[in-house]
Order: sequence, then C-alpha cells, then structure tokens
Amino acid sequence: DEGIPIEPASIRLPDGGDMIIKLVGDSINNKSEIEVLKFHISDTSSSCLGYDDSSTFIYPFKMKNVSYDNFKIIDSVIRESPEQTIVASDITMYKAPACFQVSYCDSLQLIPNSQTVCISNPLAVVARKNIGCGANIFWQYDTTAISSARLVNDSTANFQFNKPWSGYIYGSVPGCSTIQDSIFVYVVDIATTLNLGPDTIICPNNTITLNAHSGFATYKWQDSSTDSIYIVTQPGTYYVQTTDACAGDIFHDTIVVSLHTSSPISIGSDRVKCNNDTIRLVASSGFLSYYWYPNYNINATNSQLIVANPAVDTQYYIKGEQPRGCFSFDSVHVTVYHSPIINLGNDTSLCSGQSILLNAGNGFGSYLWNTGNITDTLTVNDSGTYSIIATDIHNCKSYDSLTVTAIIPLPVVSLNQNPLLCEDSTRVLDAGLFVGYKWQNGSTNRTYTVDGIGTYYVGVVDKNGCKGSDTTKITTIAPLPSNFLPSDTTVCSYETLTIIPLKNYSEYLWSTNETTQDITVTQSGAYWLTVTDENGCEGKDSINIGLKVCQEALYVPSAFAPTSVSGNNKLQPKVYGSLEKFEFDIYNRYGQLIFISKDANIGWDGTLNGTLQDAGTFVWICKYQLAGLPYKVEHGTAVLIK
Repeated sequence: DEGIPIEPASIRLPDGGDMIIKLVGDSINNKSEIEVLKFHISDTSSSCLGYDDSSTFIYPFKMKNVSYDNFKIIDSVIRESPEQTIVASDITMYKAPACFQVSYCDSLQLIPNSQTVCISNPLAVVARKNIGCGANIFWQYDTTAISSARLVNDSTANFQFNKPWSGYIYGSVPGCSTIQDSIFVYVVDIATTLNLGPDTIICPNNTITLNAHSGFATYKWQDSSTDSIYIVTQPGTYYVQTTDACAGDIFHDTIVVSLHTSSPISIGSDRVKCNNDTIRLVASSGFLSYYWYPNYNINATNSQLIVANPAVDTQYYIKGEQPRGCFSFDSVHVTVYHSPIINLGNDTSLCSGQSILLNAGNGFGSYLWNTGNITDTLTVNDSGTYSIIATDIHNCKSYDSLTVTAIIPLPVVSLNQNPLLCEDSTRVLDAGLFVGYKWQNGSTNRTYTVDGIGTYYVGVVDKNGCKGSDTTKITTIAPLPSNFLPSDTTVCSYETLTIIPLKNYSEYLWSTNETTQDITVTQSGAYWLTVTDENGCEGKDSINIGLKVCQEALYVPSAFAPTSVSGNNKLQPKVYGSLEKFEFDIYNRYGQLIFISKDANIGWDGTLNGTLQDAGTFVWICKYQLAGLPYKVEHGTAVLIK
C-alpha cells in the first residue's frame, strides 16, 4: 500500500507526442510496476486492459534519493527493499501493458483549386482525411515564395504568393505513422507579350528549340501541340497562340526557319603510325570551334591541330562549328603497327676476358648496331655503350642500348708454391678473402690443409662475380732435422762449456730462449735446441751436461814472452775451482809493485805505464779462496823473455 512515484520530464516522440515513464510500488503485494504514459496531439482512442485500483491511498514515508540519469526498460533490474530504497536485483519482471492506442488517421489527399495560379490570386488547398481523424494538418512550403498561409479550418488552407514560382506544397498528419501528400503548383505573373524571337536558320541534322515561355494558361502551335516548347527539325514557318492565365488575353507570334548550308570540314586521309610515334591531325580552317573525339591519347580536344599517340587502331572524329550553331563532321582512321620490343638487358660490367652476347631478337627485316654490325646479335667484351636500331616490314623501328660500365680485373689467388712439405707436418693453403671458393675436392672453405704429395687447386669468385684460380703442387716430403747436437758430456763445476750444433741451419731456438747458433753454459743439466732448415722444416734435439769431479788448485807459469804471437804472452794464473776471492800482484827486482789484478781472467802483459820491461825475473804473490776451502796466499817467480 505504498506509492513510490518518480516523475521524470516528458520525452518528445518522433510523431510530435510526449511520453512519460514512472515507477510505482506496492509493498504489501511485494510488486513494483513501471507505467508508460503517452500523450498525443491528435485525437486517438485507447482500450484499457487493466482494472480500477480503489485500494491505493496516500501514506507518508521517508525516501532516499536514487540517481536515474538514464531510463531504460529491461528485465530483472528493479525491486523494492524494506527500507523503501530502490536497488538493483535479479528478479523476474512481468510486462503487462494496461492500455494501447488506436489511430483513425491512415490516409491523406491534398486537392488544390488550380494547378496554375496568378501571383495576385490565393491558392486554396483542401486536405481530405478519415472522418474519425481529428489531427491537425502540418503544412510545409517554400517561405521565400509563399508570403502567407491562412488556415480556414482544420482541413483547408489559403496560400498567398509574392513572386512567380513553381514547386511543391506538402501536408502531413500524425497517426500510427506519419501520413503525407503533396501538390505541384505553378505561380505565374500576368503575361503582356509573346515572342518566339527573330527569324533564324537551321543546319542539316540540327534542331532548334522554340520557347513560348511559361505563364500562359494555354498553348497551341501550328500542328496543334500544346506545350510551351516546340522542337524544330526542318526549315519552315512556325507559329503559336497562347491564352493569358490571369486575364484570359490571347497572343500570337510566328517565326521563319530557313536552311543553312554547312561548309565541309576535312582532316585528311587515313594515317599509319609505329609504336609510340605521334601524328599531327589538322582540321580545315574557318570554323568557330573544334571538338575532337574520342578523347584518347590526344593532347587537346578543342583546337584545329592535335597531336595523337594511340596505342591501338583508332577512329578519330572532328566536329567543327560554323556560325548559328551549324556543324560539319569528318573522321580519320589511324592504323598502329607495333614492332617487337628489343631488350638487351640491364647495364652491366664484365670481368676481364669475359664477353656477353647481345641479342636484338627476330621479327625484323634489318638491324644496325652503332658498331656497324648488321646482324641480330653482337658479342662485346669491352666497356662502352652498345645500341641497336631494328626495322620491321612496316618500316617501324625498335631501339635499345646497353652500357658495359667497366672491365673488372680477375681476382688474384696466390697459393703457397713451396713444393716441399716437411715430414709429419701439414700446410694450410689460404686462398684469400673472396665471396666464394671451390677446391679440387669440392670444399667451399677459404683454406685447405694439405699433408702429402699432390696437386691442389682452388677457384674463387669475388664480389663482382669475377672468377680467379691458382694451383700448387707438393712434390717432395722433406725429412726433419735430427741428431744435430753433440753427445752428452760432463764439466767441472767451475768450468764453462760451449755447445755447438754439428750442422748449420737457418734458425735456432735454445731452451734458454737464445737464438744464436751456439751457447755457452756454466751449469749442468739438459739443454734443447729447435732448428729450422732451409726447407722451413723444424727439428728438435737435446744434450745432457753432467757434473764431474775436478782438481782444485792454482797454476802460474814460470816464464812468458810479451812479444810472442803464438801464445803465452801474458803472465796470468790459472785457477781450477770456483773462486770466491782473488788478487794477483807482481813485483820487480827492486821490490816495486808494478801490477795488480783482482780478476783471474786478466794477466800482466809485461809493461809498466805502457813501457815493456826488460827481460828478467819478477816476483808474484796470489791471494785467493776457492769455494768451500780456506783462504790461501802463494808466491813464486816468473821470467820475462824478449
């Protein structure tokens, strides 16, 4: 027993009526209903299918605002809560329209009192509709020509015009759908004259339109036709009688149409063209204007001279206009012959020693190259531009040219040409940097590894597509150097030993990283030598140096000869063992110290201050200490011999 109305603004319908949608609720019966109310501007009847609810009464309650920006009738969205608020819920909605409308407006006919009306007289239009249709007529018209429209009653209107005019007046009534009708009206001014114009001429095959102009009530031509327009196709005398639509006055006029003889126009005899050649078509002079057709591959359509370039056989027509609209016509047929297309190919470059065959193709009667050759083909192997002109049986010519831009040198391949291969070794043949490779065994790698006697070949292709090649042969397997060091030996701990190879080689590399032919060693151990011979073959050998037990003592010669060239020309002690301390002093017979050395490798040459001493006896004293032994001092004499 609660009514919950929401009264939105009305919505204007397309037929001119209004619609209101509102919500009502009944909390006792737990029902909510949506009422759709339609109001029409025309008289329509309705039939109600519901019942009169006398139990509804007004009861105050609190209401929470609900947003209803957009109303849309759909299923399962409305329910009423105990708090008297409207929320969304999934329930079943039953659609029960209570009333529906019935329209009696289903036909309309507009009837004017005249189709033609004078500008000073009103036009009465009656709208016929159903007896039961009480809807008003909606009138639509051109407001620039109709100055006023007065409604006499709900079905009749009078229209007043302000200028000569022709057009439609529309009327419509709303029903279940909009019903519409229209009338076409001529509004004319009072006629004062009738003039078909001056006498004229007509050209053969032409027509002339005679216009008596609109605004008259009736028209009658010499052949009894009643239109305001008359089409003349032949020379003769033509006249018309008209009746004024407003005052009823009668008018007459006559015109004489004479025959005009046209001058002929010519564009010459039929023509022939080749390929993309153009032809000039020239029409006779003396015409006001020219019109060419069809507009197919021509440079103009309205000039006396045109340039045409049809690709297929074409018939061209010309229409020349003379005074008073007379025309003359002519045509020409253009036959188009196409000689075969020559395609020598794209410009290119050639590898050194390479040639290409240029072929102009068949289908021609003669050929002429810019080199002077007259054959259909031409072999070229040098840079330059080569062009051909070929002529067929219709004397049509075809052209083409090709340029050899450059002669590119062949790629140079340089394989190792050494015919010797070291025993138990391989050699990598490198063809260099190119685009493609092919070795004698089909390999396509840049390098090829050889390990025996044979002939090896590679072909290469560079980035220009040019080809090069090289061949190498392995004819001999060279042995590796061996047994080139002396036999193993021993040395005293204080001695040095020079190791000299037994053979000469190109390169040496000792285990001590020395690269000399021989080395001097001071320690025992194993020493290796890698050598490279004149063939580039490498060999390796070693020697073991052992340590032997040797005498450890001092020896000083008893005489020496400074001027001798064969040796023993210095007074120098020999020490056997590893020295830790050493000093060698020499005195003359006067007890004067004339020489001192702290290096066992430096002896006395018999001079004092650069002067050779006299022969005689000299005293020496040697102070030394060997590794692991006590310090010693020894002395003696030596004789200088001259």
